[in-house]
Amino acid sequence: MKLSLVRYALIIALALGISTALRPVADASAQDSAAFSAVVLDLDAVFRNAVSVLSLRDKLREREETVLATLSDREENLFAENRDLQAQRDVLSEEVFTEQAADIQKRAQELNESADQYSGELERTLREGLEEVQTLALSLAEEIAAERGADAVLSKDTLFLLTADLEITAEVLEKLNVALSVTQAEQKLAELPLP
Repeated sequence: MKLSLVRYALIIALALGISTALRPVADASAQDSAAFSAVVLDLDAVFRNAVSVLSLRDKLREREETVLATLSDREENLFAENRDLQAQRDVLSEEVFTEQAADIQKRAQELNESADQYSGELERTLREGLEEVQTLALSLAEEIAAERGADAVLSKDTLFLLTADLEITAEVLEKLNVALSVTQAEQKLAELPLP
């Protein structure tokens, strides 16, 4: 079917009119997106490399080793007591044997509960230290974003493409390491008594 010359002219005019009408909207959208700027922070890298986090993890590891050695010694002592008690079973009355066996079992249960409670304390200490570092790191990221005139701080793990000049992780780490070498959680850990 042939289009008449008039219809053809109308279609072209409409197409030109629509594209001309849409051009200012597209240009305004481009201007808005050009005005938006952001910086990018890799918080996981901060947690992996911050002096305060590395120090806290080292102290926690040392404390765990000390606690495990202490608990292992106490557990071995309970096993030895139980072996000695079993060896004396024929000599002791049933009542005395049962009483001493119950005491050993009670102390073993208390030791397990103490170990669980202490493990929870260590986990809580790590969590508090990471929260302290995260709070300061985000505050520093906001300051750097403001200095650069950025509108937002984006998380690196949500981005696929990134230009190096937007990355502020190294700058945040540098400032964080100066501002916080030891977390309050690490100080608290030093005061935490062994179980």
